[in-house]
Amino acid sequence: MADQGDRPDYKVYRSRRPGPFGKGGGLQGLRKRGGTRGDGGRDGEDGRPRRRREISPGRVIRWILLAILGWLILSLVLFIVSAQLEGGSSPQAEEALNGNGNLFSGATILVLGSDERKGASIDETQGGPGRADSIMLVRAQFGGVRKLSIPRDSSAEIPGHGTGKINGAYSLGGAPLMIQTVENFLGNDLEIDHLIEVDFKDFPAFIDAMGGITVNNKTRICAPEFDNFYRGFKLRKGERHLNGRRALGFAR
Repeated sequence: MADQGDRPDYKVYRSRRPGPFGKGGGLQGLRKRGGTRGDGGRDGEDGRPRRRREISPGRVIRWILLAILGWLILSLVLFIVSAQLEGGSSPQAEEALNGNGNLFSGATILVLGSDERKGASIDETQGGPGRADSIMLVRAQFGGVRKLSIPRDSSAEIPGHGTGKINGAYSLGGAPLMIQTVENFLGNDLEIDHLIEVDFKDFPAFIDAMGGITVNNKTRICAPEFDNFYRGFKLRKGERHLNGRRALGFAR
């Protein structure tokens, strides 16, 4: 038996229950607790990095500047459209418009889709410039754009002509009378600032120039065409690609 003084010096390691590393002891626990500063910073109670979502004043300022920039771009587009259409507007229509509208108060725009169809009766056209088949009111202001479609067959009081369909105001007195009729129809001291007129005669050529348009038809359509009752307009349900003429029939 060797002498006790000849024994080498050994270090004794004793196992113990996980301490500060919790359930994930050892090297794995260290990795979980250490994490990476780029993924979250300090650790949470579960040992995973805690993500911080701080909103700095600089980020808020950038959001505000982006919102203002978006509004300025929208205002510029509306200004260009108004400038292009101004040459074709009548002095009477300009007098009927309010002409105001700015960044804070917003602008109210009346969009009219006029149509002169073949074979229309005297009661339909009344000898005027055609009917307003599409009537839409657009409100553009800081924070968004809202629109309101007015059914063309709505009963309305037409100044100087009694009660009739609201789209008849366009054939009776053109854009000026249409503006007055819409303002009286909606009430609440409504004032229209700008007017956009779209002639359906140019609509098919516009669609064809873009190579047609694809629509998602939710229900099968089988209706007579406006210029030819016997030919009719038919469109099956689903996604369909239309040329200019059929797109006009679909829009009507």
